[in-house]
Amino acid sequence: MRKLKKLLCVLTVLLTMTQFLACGKNTEAVPITSDWKAQRIEHKGFVTDLTKGSDDLNDDLIPMFFSDGKDFTFILSGKEHKGYLEQKGNDYELHWDQNQNPRSPELSEATIDGSTLTIDYAKDYIFVFKAK
Repeated sequence: MRKLKKLLCVLTVLLTMTQFLACGKNTEAVPITSDWKAQRIEHKGFVTDLTKGSDDLNDDLIPMFFSDGKDFTFILSGKEHKGYLEQKGNDYELHWDQNQNPRSPELSEATIDGSTLTIDYAKDYIFVFKAK
C-alpha cells in the first residue's frame, strides 16, 4: 500500500508538469481504435506514473486498452475485462460485461483529447492512456 501511495504521488507531480508543458498545443483527436499505452492512474488525488521504468512496477500490472470501435478489452492486473462502447459526441460510454467480471463497473465514461484517452473507470479511479 505504501508503494502505491508513493507511486500515486509521483504521478500527481508528473501530471502537473505535463499539464504545464502541454499548454498551447492543439492536436487533433485520434480514434478510439488507436494503439494505447498507459500513462498514469489517478486515485483519490494520488497519481501513479506508468511512463517511467520503476522497480515497483511489474509490466503485467500495467493497464492496457484495445478497441475495434465497437468492442473493447481493458486489461488490469493481468486480467481481461471486456465490453462494448457507444460514442456520445466526443465522449464514449464503456459498457462492461458483468457476466465475465461482475466486479467491473456497469458503465464508465471515456474521452479523447488530442492523443490522450482518459477513462473514468469507477469510484475515484481514472486511467490515462496515450496513443502510440
